[in-house]
Amino acid sequence: MSRVSDKEFFDIEVQIGVTPENPDYYNLMDATADIIIQYAKDIIEIGAGMGTLGECLQKKGINYYGIEPNKYHQRFAKKRGVKLNDISVYPNQCGMVVSIEVMEHLTDEQIIEYMSSINCQYFLFSSTPYFTTPEQDASWGHINIKSEEKWIEFFAQFGFSLEKKLTLPTEWSLLFKK
Repeated sequence: MSRVSDKEFFDIEVQIGVTPENPDYYNLMDATADIIIQYAKDIIEIGAGMGTLGECLQKKGINYYGIEPNKYHQRFAKKRGVKLNDISVYPNQCGMVVSIEVMEHLTDEQIIEYMSSINCQYFLFSSTPYFTTPEQDASWGHINIKSEEKWIEFFAQFGFSLEKKLTLPTEWSLLFKK
């Protein structure tokens, strides 16, 4: 099975309700924003999707910079007042980086390149810790699935230690501190 296209990915997310128009999803991201603002006031989100978390953070007065390469997601977010940027240029310093269900789509080399170029005190991270089937993982672009312990070791290479495990936005969310 081949990887879904950006348009297919966008359409599937709309279909399953991973949009700010779904009250349950919006409330989940708003509750996540409430956690984030306890730690930082300037946020970079890697893999911002449709910008729902960014919308919630902006409404709370947080300085938000969203990174999302999918043009369909960018256009959707723009209509809701959230600017999402390509990965080519981004601030190199912030209070917290947020990456929710993104790093399983990146190689270690891509992650290392980004982690080496950013300075932040906190990193809110979540990534699926489970392989499904090779076909399903390939179709969703999952190329880097690690256990929670392996991600903790990975982040330690960059001076981050586990501050606490969280239950939002996913059951395997980890808050790291430098």
